[in-house]
Amino acid sequence: MPGIQVEYKEPTSPDHRSIYERLKRRGVLEDYKEFMSPLTLQSQLTVSLQGCDGRIGSRYVASTQRSSDGKISARWGEIILCYESIAYDQRVIAATNLLAGFRREDAAVGGFIGTLLHETGHAIFHLYGIPIFGREEDAADAVASYVALQFGPATARRILAGKAFVWRALELAARSWNPSRRFADYADEHGTHAQRFYNTLCIALGSDEMEGTTTFAEFKDLLPAYRREHCRKEYEHVKQSFAHFVLPHLDMERVGKVRAREWLRSEDGTDIPALAGLASGGRSAMDSDLLLGIVVVVVLLAVPIIAIAGLWLAIAARRRIRLVERRLSYLQERHVITADAAPGPAAPDSATSAT
Repeated sequence: MPGIQVEYKEPTSPDHRSIYERLKRRGVLEDYKEFMSPLTLQSQLTVSLQGCDGRIGSRYVASTQRSSDGKISARWGEIILCYESIAYDQRVIAATNLLAGFRREDAAVGGFIGTLLHETGHAIFHLYGIPIFGREEDAADAVASYVALQFGPATARRILAGKAFVWRALELAARSWNPSRRFADYADEHGTHAQRFYNTLCIALGSDEMEGTTTFAEFKDLLPAYRREHCRKEYEHVKQSFAHFVLPHLDMERVGKVRAREWLRSEDGTDIPALAGLASGGRSAMDSDLLLGIVVVVVLLAVPIIAIAGLWLAIAARRRIRLVERRLSYLQERHVITADAAPGPAAPDSATSAT
């Protein structure tokens, strides 16, 4: 059946039931289906929330049928959103310190929507046979960021700032486990989390510059100047590619209706147990780890300093004792010499009688 079909599958782990119930109650997949309704699909695209047997990593599964002459006769696919990935993102969000302008509840929302839009990018490339220059993962990230901008300024800011937060959180988490990257780590088809953090901000800032808005102005200083000067061009490339390859498949009347709706609620992301008390502030686990790390460093530095100081004091004290000993020895020798040179007492007179 052509079009988008959605499904919430029962989690296989009891740890994920709260995620399943919260997202189903919120109707996130139904909202996604409505948001994507302007897209005219001749094939079926299934979107499912499900357990992934402990695997962290949502994905798009492409299916293609070929005729006897080798030509493609049908395409369809499935976006699989793993409860494990959602749970993991929530943990790293809770463990990461906040930067100015970022909120944890936005990271939970933006992380989920950003992943869904990223996999949608893969689906669009496959279902419409869109050619790609460069890495498909980078292109899917760019499409996700561009589509997020179509939600309207306030919602787009929450989604993109939230997704950027998640990329930063994932990078910091990865570095805590593996402080030094191996050369082979860069062979992955995905960019590093840090690169994806900057790519997300660059598309957002490029949009501000080209569209004359200030939605992401407060994040400007997070991007180095030498990268910022390319952001307008990067955004323009995505916009032109989208207009050329995707726009012809959109019902523009429905696009207007979709853009007129406010898709996010103010309370979205605030009902997540893992983020309780940390939504817009509070000390994160990473903050505590940082403080603990500082204490450990101070202690490690203090121990040798105290030891050196103690040794110096011991040497100084020993030198002082030796000086005192030499002084006493000198005084004793002088006393003996003086005593030897002094006249003895007078002998008693023989004529004198005792009284």
